[in-house]
Amino acid sequence: EGERYGDFFHPPVSGVAFSRNPYRWTPRIRREDGLVRMVCGLGTRAVDRTDDFPRMVALSHPGIRPEVTVSSRKHYSQRMIDLINLQTDQFESHPIHAVLDGSVPWLRMVASEEKDGYLRNLFASDHNVPSTSLVLTFDQLIRQTDFVPLVKHMLQHLSKHYQTAVDVEFTVSIDTQNPDPTVSICVVQCRPQSLPVDEVRVKMPKDIPESDKLFSTRGVV
Repeated sequence: EGERYGDFFHPPVSGVAFSRNPYRWTPRIRREDGLVRMVCGLGTRAVDRTDDFPRMVALSHPGIRPEVTVSSRKHYSQRMIDLINLQTDQFESHPIHAVLDGSVPWLRMVASEEKDGYLRNLFASDHNVPSTSLVLTFDQLIRQTDFVPLVKHMLQHLSKHYQTAVDVEFTVSIDTQNPDPTVSICVVQCRPQSLPVDEVRVKMPKDIPESDKLFSTRGVV
């Protein structure tokens, strides 16, 4: 799933979505509304552990970010993009500044421009924006399209039929031909989400001799 851009092939956006949010950075976030980890390009950087940073979106409050300052939003943003090089026939990773520029029709949906210490939205006519100033924020994708309600509906529908929480890998295509951009989602994989077993409270005896203790822990074994 993806589109061709010169010698490169990749989807505009891809990632993984969970119908139960395992990572709440504020009590306002509702666990049952789910979580998205998304990147630009192939979804490997959202699924696998890398030294890069996908965008985390709590679907109950998509506007709330774990990062607050401009510097932290830039630091915890995606720097490399995974793609297929059609000339070499290989999966490759390149810096986003070497792949994305103002000619990409959906650039404003995924990137912001860092300028004078601020992050500003891009416009459709920003063809001359310096690639080195781009920061992947996905802000306009979240605010100006129905991406969030679509993902929530997808997760709820799949969870209903799986009869359990689900873990979904997906790609996103973005149509910018109309004044209001539209998105469509392709489900690449769906499986039951691994959830922690509910903690069972057990009263442990307090008079166990030290010589009889094999190990002890206050967390998960």
